Amino acid sequence: MRKELWCIALGLAVFTSGCAQTAPAGLSDADRTSIKHAQDEWVRLTNAKDWPGAAKAYWTTDGVILPPNGPPATGRDAIADWLKAFPPFSDFSLAEVTVEGRGDLAYVRGTYKLTVTPPGAPAPVPDQGKHLTIFKKQTDGSWLASIGIFNSDLPMPTAAPSAAPATK
Repeated sequence: MRKELWCIALGLAVFTSGCAQTAPAGLSDADRTSIKHAQDEWVRLTNAKDWPGAAKAYWTTDGVILPPNGPPATGRDAIADWLKAFPPFSDFSLAEVTVEGRGDLAYVRGTYKLTVTPPGAPAPVPDQGKHLTIFKKQTDGSWLASIGIFNSDLPMPTAAPSAAPATK
């Protein structure tokens, strides 16, 4: 009886070890460097107002940006057009909070800062917020953004109170 139990236990151990899947490795230092390089290029080219260059250097061909208060922009051309239509801005910067990933997928959770002139504003205003970007590893080992979303930390502007209607 003991020999039978031992054989069953050994058989189960061999079977389950053959079925176990190993998780993809985490990000290497080279992966993290490539992601950081992509973000640095995104910042450099958007501050230079090189919309097509920024879209190509940072986004996959089918990349999607999910901006606040507007529809998604899908594909490099649409992202470049969205950037061109964005209100004038300067001093754009990114800071990484978390960079994690496995295999050929990674994400960056971070913050941004910029100075922007919203439509109808008398002067530029500082903005800061957060972003989440999903990256895909390319066949050449580089990483490009596949999906990105961002939003401001600042409260929505409130409308000026309207004058009370005149009473008779």
